[in-house]
Amino acid sequence: MGDTSPMGIRRALGMTVNDVYRLSDVERNHEAYAKNYRVVRG
Repeated sequence: MGDTSPMGIRRALGMTVNDVYRLSDVERNHEAYAKNYRVVRG
């Protein structure tokens, strides 16, 4: 559980998300979004 305060529950259901940035993919993912509004998830 992340933020379990009343505000945290309203904003994100109390969940915490970890992001992983693979440096080799950052530029390609940026270009995919900038040109085609495509979000890469993995």
